[in-house]
Amino acid sequence: MKKIYLSALIISLVLILLSCKGEPGDKGTTGTTGPKGADGSILVMFQQGNYPSSAYSGVKDTSIVNVNYNYNYGGCFINGAGAYTSYIATRTLIKFDLYDIVPSNVTVTKAELILTLNQIYGSNTYTAYKLTRDWLEGNFCNAASTTVSTWNKYGTGDWTTFGGDYDPTPVSNSVYVSGTLPQTIKFSLDTSMVQNWISDPLTNYGIIIIAKNESVINNSIFWDTKETTSGPLLKIYYKLP
Repeated sequence: MKKIYLSALIISLVLILLSCKGEPGDKGTTGTTGPKGADGSILVMFQQGNYPSSAYSGVKDTSIVNVNYNYNYGGCFINGAGAYTSYIATRTLIKFDLYDIVPSNVTVTKAELILTLNQIYGSNTYTAYKLTRDWLEGNFCNAASTTVSTWNKYGTGDWTTFGGDYDPTPVSNSVYVSGTLPQTIKFSLDTSMVQNWISDPLTNYGIIIIAKNESVINNSIFWDTKETTSGPLLKIYYKLP
């Protein structure tokens, strides 16, 4: 009888322990850099060589210049926009590879692009637009090329419109810049665009930054590129399903 009672007691304890087992937690998210915010959003950041990890190398950026219409700047340490003395109508293309880093079924609540300025000339207003064609960054710096991005070309072929193919509807706020260094500027990006970049990476061609005034010289800014430790920084706030 004691053996029977002891066996029954052990079985009861096992059943109790099994019933107390917790539900599995949320699956971890690659690139999460902090706790959830007040609204439940999670922050993930992207910056060449820094975030989500030192191994991240998914940034492309290059300036294109209408004066040097066949020159590539993909390997330079500065990019810019606006009108400079010898670089009238300068624009910059930027793309962050988000493939397989953020789960594709998250809901983006906010997205911000932060640039660290290294030169400011005059005053101007800058806006981001969605690129509608993929492009090749190149690794030249102020050198001619016919196979990577320039003012006239996205790679081996020509842009439909010289200066880049983009949707004319802004995908950010317009940022007015003047004054002196040091400065960083922040663009609030359209969340539906970033959402599409995550859910369908093939739609991600990046953005182009264009100044409102591209004709009056000495109204431009330049910033650190991905070749530096303080290149373009993308912050995405999202919620898990």
